[in-house]
Amino acid sequence: MLKQVKVNKMTENDIKGVYAVELQCFGESAFPMDWFTDVVYDENCHYYVAYLDDKPVGYVGMHVNSHTEKPYCKIATIAVSKEYRNRGIGRLLIEKLLNIANSLQISAVKLEVETDNVAVFLYESFGFKITEVLENYYTIENKDAYVMWLHQE
Repeated sequence: MLKQVKVNKMTENDIKGVYAVELQCFGESAFPMDWFTDVVYDENCHYYVAYLDDKPVGYVGMHVNSHTEKPYCKIATIAVSKEYRNRGIGRLLIEKLLNIANSLQISAVKLEVETDNVAVFLYESFGFKITEVLENYYTIENKDAYVMWLHQE
């Protein structure tokens, strides 16, 4: 099945489908649709959409922070439609971003994730390490988050 998944850079034409995945995955915590329009045109943002049979089934986004002494990338969001989870699509999307970071010669990648999210194991499989716990980071649900960092060679 993964051979059939196509990962493309997100364009304005993808926003409606990406937003449908966003709403399904995050409900009232979802980013507004305008947010996706903004990131499509921001040169410091790298957003990709996974398509299966011409249907968006997941997406991932990363922001490059080059305004610090040591530039790093932050994975801002990742989502895979519920019916397509546990099929390797999330792994494929993370690999895409890590390859982009590598091509930009940025070795540090950061993300935040709910402490009880099973995706923690996915991130750890790439070498991400938990460096901090943020209490009540996700305010709507009053859930804690891990800050995780990956330092690529």
